Amino acid sequence: TSRCLISTLLPTTPQASTTFTCMITSTHGSDCSRGSPIKPHERIMKRGFNKTTNVGLVACFIVAAMVVKFTSGPTDGESSKDAWDPHCTELINWIENNGGKITGLQCVIRPEKGGRALLSTHPLAQNDNYMAIPETVWLWHKTLRRFSGIKDILTNDKVVAKVCRDSENYCLETIGMDWELLNMESSYWRLYLKTLPQKVTAMMYLTEEEAAAFQSDAIVDIVSDTREWLLERYNAIMPYLIKTYPDRFPKAKHTFESFSAAFQLIQSRCYSTGDSIAMLPFADLISHRSGVPSEYGVNAEGDMYQLHASECHDPGAEVFESYGSHHSSHHYLSVYGFIPDGHERGDYIAILLPAGVAKKQAPPTAGIVGQDGRIVPEAFVRSVAAVMGQKNPKGLEARKAALTLILEHVEESIRRLPTTLAEDRIRASQDFSSYAEWVAVMTRMRFKQVLDATVHALRSRLANEPSLEYTTPETPWHMTHKADLTNAKREGTFASTSLFHVELHRLTGSDA
Repeated sequence: TSRCLISTLLPTTPQASTTFTCMITSTHGSDCSRGSPIKPHERIMKRGFNKTTNVGLVACFIVAAMVVKFTSGPTDGESSKDAWDPHCTELINWIENNGGKITGLQCVIRPEKGGRALLSTHPLAQNDNYMAIPETVWLWHKTLRRFSGIKDILTNDKVVAKVCRDSENYCLETIGMDWELLNMESSYWRLYLKTLPQKVTAMMYLTEEEAAAFQSDAIVDIVSDTREWLLERYNAIMPYLIKTYPDRFPKAKHTFESFSAAFQLIQSRCYSTGDSIAMLPFADLISHRSGVPSEYGVNAEGDMYQLHASECHDPGAEVFESYGSHHSSHHYLSVYGFIPDGHERGDYIAILLPAGVAKKQAPPTAGIVGQDGRIVPEAFVRSVAAVMGQKNPKGLEARKAALTLILEHVEESIRRLPTTLAEDRIRASQDFSSYAEWVAVMTRMRFKQVLDATVHALRSRLANEPSLEYTTPETPWHMTHKADLTNAKREGTFASTSLFHVELHRLTGSDA
């Protein structure tokens, strides 16, 4: 067992005194005899932040307080508002009648969280197989061609086959999900569809005013880019289906809004089957928690999806899994509509050379900064020095000039923000009127912490050893699941998925 300090009060400044509660967390053992099992009252972020950095620790405190405020009241099995969900009971029976198995779990409706949660009904030991979902109830391309009300179209239509050839676009699954949702009462999956969110919360549905509240052009782009991308997919197939099969795809029902909602449900709730994706009834009710190892996958025969407990649970404790520790915060925001707590290493910003200059400059043309305030790759500092016209970009004076220029631009970006980090912390301690307001405040706090860390790191380098070059190629947050990318392409990938952009528009130094 180990101990973790969790903030019970929200500091309004980094120096403010904070009250702590000491709670005991459990390590992962082979059974519940090793370490304390997860109990209903525990809301601990286990292994959720990099303990080597103060920024991660401060973020842990801030987010812990913010979550308590947003989900006020008892949680993790103790909520007085929890209600057993009859739809889930019907769903469990359907799954088990098809050869599946749900052991020791029940779902409840959590009004204060806007959805459902899975709770253990009896003690679960680590590695217990608590869920087995048979292929016959999955919603994926194979079962859609067997059980869907439009199975003939999905199987035989040549235009559908051509447009949906690229499975990564979830084309066939989106068409099928859209149709099944609009014809729910006659759907083979009706018991499953009734447990899906009635209203999808996604970035693309934000208004211009709501998107502007994030105070970041990089995040505003998520809204417009996602909507534009989905509109292209809709226009590629739905007008054809509406025209060719008007009785089965009435134009008034199969709108862009219904199509995009179906896509968002699939993108945010699907599981990988190895070579494809599938919607798994009941399994997709599991909520995310950073740092929780997830143990699930298809069996050897390919006809059953198995999920195992990655830690011990007492009755009434909520079951969690991680949606992917390798993902960036940008990914979580664009796919799931939120950034999880305990995942601060996914927060990073980009420092960019102007587009016109970048085209003429050899890579790297972007510097990426995470929670430690360190710019990577180090070669970006030399690129800035070269663009500034320094005769010896590797020299001490050139390095000092480049670091000074970067510092000035970061500080200027902070000054231009409508609210400060301190003001956002205070706002986070208050009630929120909507999902959009909550996620905006939470997100901008995350990248503002990185901006502050960048300023402190740059000032330290300039004051102490500006000639110092970092030799370690990676930092704890600097990673990508596309391991085959070259270093130059890698920085471009990180820049496009950062939470905030700082463009170096003045390239002649501080005395310009």
